Amino acid sequence: MSQPTLYFNREEFAQRQARVRTALSEKGLEGMLLFKIEDMHWLCGLDAQGFVVFHAMYIGVNGEQSIVLGDGVQVVAHVPHELIVN
Repeated sequence: MSQPTLYFNREEFAQRQARVRTALSEKGLEGMLLFKIEDMHWLCGLDAQGFVVFHAMYIGVNGEQSIVLGDGVQVVAHVPHELIVN
């Protein structure tokens, strides 16, 4: 399996995650759904192949994070938290 391209180091990744989780917690929110590819790229480095495939990401204040990819009809991939941060 090929290694993913890293657009920033793990320290930067952790800092971005922490900033979002802190902001959510300060607003009394449990998590946030993202639908803009640019936001997902900033948060975790997701590099989408195009804008024609459905993308969604959830980030929770307790460390949860998931990415869902679909083809407009069904979910074609779900990337659980464990695989995003490993």
